[in-house]
This record gives sequence, structure tokens and C-alpha cells, in this order.
Amino acid sequence: MAFVWKIFRQCKPPFSQFGPFESATFADRNAMTGIRATCSTCGDVNLTINDVRLRLCVETDQGEFRFRCKKCDKVTVNQISGPTFDLLLSTGVECYEWHLPAELYETHEGPQISNDDVREFRNTLVDLAAFEAAIASIADDQT
Repeated sequence: MAFVWKIFRQCKPPFSQFGPFESATFADRNAMTGIRATCSTCGDVNLTINDVRLRLCVETDQGEFRFRCKKCDKVTVNQISGPTFDLLLSTGVECYEWHLPAELYETHEGPQISNDDVREFRNTLVDLAAFEAAIASIADDQT
């Protein structure tokens, strides 16, 4: 995957996924470059490089293509192959890198949580007395 190193150097640090979609840095881009993508609601849509964002996962080198549909305003994210990622990057599409959540690397001990465990936990949260007893038992275990 030689293309990844070229892309990685050009990507920017992570940004807020839920922040503003438009940015002043994208305003000067060539709006004439056409990109055709598929919205899950509207079907094929025509976009410019200002409408599209690329994301690169630092740990897995997987690329994603992200856009907001101009018709329904829905955000669509699709994984794309390296050559497609490289092509979009070369046209001037903005690229950001992101990291997998740290929780994926935590070690887990004990048995797996079952559906019955989840139901019991929910019922404990609903029953205030049982919830207070559970909190008290946790506090006792830590002392």
C-alpha cells in the first residue's frame, strides 16, 4: 500500500465529525470538478470537491468518502479503495485522519455480557431500590 504514505502526509489532524460541514478553507477550491456519488435516499447526486471530505484511519489505512446530499441533507459515508482515494485526493478533496477508539485496545476480563445481563441491568435501573443496592454493593467492593 505505497499510496497510503503519500496520502497520510497530506491529511490533516482529526476534526469534529459533528461540527460545521462547510469551512472557509474550501471556498477557494475549483467548484468545476465534478464527482458523482450515490445517496442512499436520493440515488445518484452530482457533487463538487467542496462537497466531499475524505477520512483516513491511521491504524488501518482505510479510506472513507463523506458527503452531505444536496437534495435531502443526509450525510453519507462510504469506504473506498486506495486508488479511488488517491484520485479524489489528487483533485483537491480535503482529507482528514482519524484514530480508532482507545476502547478497542483495552483488555477485558470475565465472561461476556449476555442479553439476559443487559435485561437485568435495565430492570435494575428502572427499580430505584435495586439500583441503590447495586451502587452500595459496588462501593462496598471498592473499600
